[in-house]
Amino acid sequence: MRISFLLIPRTISHRKILGMSNSTIASVSRKDSDEDILKKRGYTLGKLLGEGSYAKVYLAEFAESKSEGKKQKLACKLINAGTAPKDFLKKFFPREVDIMSRVNHPYLVRVHSILQRRQKYFLFMQYAENGDLLDFIRTNGAVVERQARVWFSQIIRGVKYMHDKNISHRDLKCENILLTAAYNVKISDFGFARYYYSGDGNPKSETFCGSVSYAPPEIIRGSAYDPMLSDIWSMAIILFIMLNKSMPFDDQTLKKLYEAQMSRAWKFRSKMKDKLSQEVKTFLYNLLEPVAERRLTLEEMYNDPWFTTGSQTNLGPLNIPDNLPRASMFPRTASARNIGTDGGILITNTETSTHHLPAHVLVPQSSGSRAGMTGEIKLSKSRKAGIVDEGVSSVNIHDKK
Repeated sequence: MRISFLLIPRTISHRKILGMSNSTIASVSRKDSDEDILKKRGYTLGKLLGEGSYAKVYLAEFAESKSEGKKQKLACKLINAGTAPKDFLKKFFPREVDIMSRVNHPYLVRVHSILQRRQKYFLFMQYAENGDLLDFIRTNGAVVERQARVWFSQIIRGVKYMHDKNISHRDLKCENILLTAAYNVKISDFGFARYYYSGDGNPKSETFCGSVSYAPPEIIRGSAYDPMLSDIWSMAIILFIMLNKSMPFDDQTLKKLYEAQMSRAWKFRSKMKDKLSQEVKTFLYNLLEPVAERRLTLEEMYNDPWFTTGSQTNLGPLNIPDNLPRASMFPRTASARNIGTDGGILITNTETSTHHLPAHVLVPQSSGSRAGMTGEIKLSKSRKAGIVDEGVSSVNIHDKK
């Protein structure tokens, strides 16, 4: 089996990285007639948040006719079927829409509505006011361990919900972890997600998708893989980046990356290793298991001593009931109080809907609110600026499953 990767050189422009030609950009752009139709349905498109190979993401507002003056902030992913690859339109896009319409969990981005006009699809979804996790780390530095514990517990619960529904994400990375106004996690971008039923007799996945930096050894060597176990490896990379503000492995070449993964050749930066507890160091060692079948399960993660001992934060249950009503998507307020020596503020989410569990979040005072981004935004060098030893590679899709 052959696996091919697209290596992105440092000098390529942002537009070229995203595969956008001038004609493609024009074809994906909004038109006045489209906006008129959307306004009749209560939707208004705002500024551009980001763009991908055949999609653009805009800030949007939705005004309900029954609630005067009340508007929702949303993100709108605009896809032009006229320029998108047939493989994407026949397989990946229908799967993304199906999965987004079925999931209902406080730590997953929720779809608001999906509209089609001729060859254009408008996916309106939840908007994350505080941007993505990568931007947060670039702006504020490594995440303090208490905060990382909270956010990683939310990621575990979101992924556990998906896996229990036989859904694998297959593109978990810091760019796809969004932060709400109350600094809670929202897992986004289900463009590569698929249904997968583990067990004997079920074929493994052979679509090598996602980002090289977050890909496990079995994908790097081109083997058919269990996407559920691949998700767990990607989660480990996310936690390492949160705590260390660096990638664990050098991914400039695939050979070096694979050798480093298999030999566990990673280490914490010197200025970070003394700040981290022994519990989280042991936890990460167990998470970054190169042999897929030996990796921790999500239940084992959540029951690890890093979560169960020494934590003064109530992280909530691992499993969240599936029959919760869909919460209002209007932003709620958050109360804040100084907590002294930690040099931050403790943000307590005050959402009252039963769909959301309260979360206690430690956020540095210097962090600001940035535009959230929900959509198929491919990894580029500019998105990884500020992360030490970062790679510049992304994976080409070349298989069918």
